[in-house]
Amino acid sequence: MRTVIFGGPKTGKTTLSDKVANGAPVYHGDDLIGQFGWSEASEQIALWLDREGDWVIEGVQLGRALRKWLASTSEGKPCDVIYLNWAPFIPVSKQQAAMGKGCQTTWKEIEHVGVATETTVPLPILGSVLIDFQKGSATFSTTNLELYISEKVTGSGELNVKQSGSACVSFRLLKQFVARAESKSVLFELRDKKLLVSYGQNVASLEMLPAEEFPEPFKVQEGNEITCNASSLTEPLAKVFHSVCQDQNQFAISGVNIHRNSAGSEFAATDKHRISICKSAAQIEGEDFIIPRQMVKALIDLLETGQVKLRTDRQVLIVESENLSIQGKLLEATYPKYQSVIPEPSKSALNAHRKELIEAVQTASIFMRQNEIEIQLRGKGKELEVACFDRFKTKLIASELEGQPNRTVRINHRYLLEALQVCESDTVRIEVGDHQPLAIREGQFIEAMNPLIEVGSPAPKVEQEEKVEEAIPF
Repeated sequence: MRTVIFGGPKTGKTTLSDKVANGAPVYHGDDLIGQFGWSEASEQIALWLDREGDWVIEGVQLGRALRKWLASTSEGKPCDVIYLNWAPFIPVSKQQAAMGKGCQTTWKEIEHVGVATETTVPLPILGSVLIDFQKGSATFSTTNLELYISEKVTGSGELNVKQSGSACVSFRLLKQFVARAESKSVLFELRDKKLLVSYGQNVASLEMLPAEEFPEPFKVQEGNEITCNASSLTEPLAKVFHSVCQDQNQFAISGVNIHRNSAGSEFAATDKHRISICKSAAQIEGEDFIIPRQMVKALIDLLETGQVKLRTDRQVLIVESENLSIQGKLLEATYPKYQSVIPEPSKSALNAHRKELIEAVQTASIFMRQNEIEIQLRGKGKELEVACFDRFKTKLIASELEGQPNRTVRINHRYLLEALQVCESDTVRIEVGDHQPLAIREGQFIEAMNPLIEVGSPAPKVEQEEKVEEAIPF
């Protein structure tokens, strides 16, 4: 297994590398400090990615190294697994915090590249980008037949277009070449059925596929149309995205359901072990529809601030801003009736300091042998205890207390961390009603997660109940 661990300073990369190595050699980016400059170190690490056999590579330079490897290699993949460590375990300096933010920016750049192109391309046309050149602008389009993305780029000193026309060329070759232009102006010219791309003294001649063979954009047939602020769409999608099912072996819908209610719209995602719900003021009319995971990610990553127009006929969703169009097929499925598993606001709850709780959970995870940690909430003294069995224990004092909560559960630490990390306020409300999912609330967001084990509490008496069709198996 070839494993990459990437993240900012003090995020546990070295600790994790020792944990996942299983006897494989471990290479640390920090070992190059003092020997090479920042750019040279990332070039050196890019060479490490070509080493044979199993290995683990960790460091803050991995983002740049991966980007350079991808820019220089047209086939294969740099590694088998990538771990992303974003949150520091201990306080960091301003310089270290800036470095961590830079790591996330670099990773986002890597993710944006080719979001709508196939990794393994069954048809050459699906590995290409269609470019429509007009005077002073160019529109770039990519698709994998499920998602279609187009973006218009205007000539502003970085893009020069010599003539109008269309070109369909290899996405990978164009991306790798243009990525090296950095801040230089890029010139596009159509000549003799080839696309000439140049910057500085560098000129590339790209073979063109027939533009007429490129798939047509999706169309909405007599659907609803609304205009809203981009944030009223992307913010709730980002809040619930981590709960979208990623395991193709599970019988769960891999997408986000959008439900219209009296106050606006409700966004929901579940992987059958937890469910995240976030409400939005966006007035999306009509019946429920489900946006597939890939399109959700594209909307979160690519949409920026400003007004967007949504059009849907429950088969296709088209989201357009001034220069960007994201189109995708919706999932043809009926979402489970999740309302039945969302706990009512509990009278037994603690308001915990979010960052302190994140740090406690991350520290406890160091001592895990499986993915579970113990969360104990006590009304007496407003105590919240985070433990990893008998190997680690810490106590936090809640800022506010309601009722007399007294409950100990074992919970998947990753689920808890992901729910806390999408919250933004200083405190979060943790609800601990008896024999209910553990719930975290913040404003219009709620996440309910099933405890792995209820510790020290008798099992509830089960009454015969009427079967609820399509209920999420919490």
